[in-house]
Amino acid sequence: VIVTADLPNTNPDTIEIRPTNADTIEIKAEMKRKIRFDELGITHRKGEFQYFHCQTNIPVLVNMERVRTEFKRGILEIHIPRKKGYKIEAK
Repeated sequence: VIVTADLPNTNPDTIEIRPTNADTIEIKAEMKRKIRFDELGITHRKGEFQYFHCQTNIPVLVNMERVRTEFKRGILEIHIPRKKGYKIEAK
């Protein structure tokens, strides 16, 4: 499973990724400067922001202990391996 987040002008040292439970991860980051929405091409919203925070659900069983991350050119990729499923025998 790969989760991506667009984090322009972010200092990599401020990125925090943590599982909040078995199927949810939380991402927090601080931008190097305040970003205006129009700088990102968003015209229907006005204002600016300097912090990023999101939680996302993962719809399959994953192994949260083997998470690998990569941050390049403002794009954060979180690689989480799937857990192997198992069968339950009906008797």
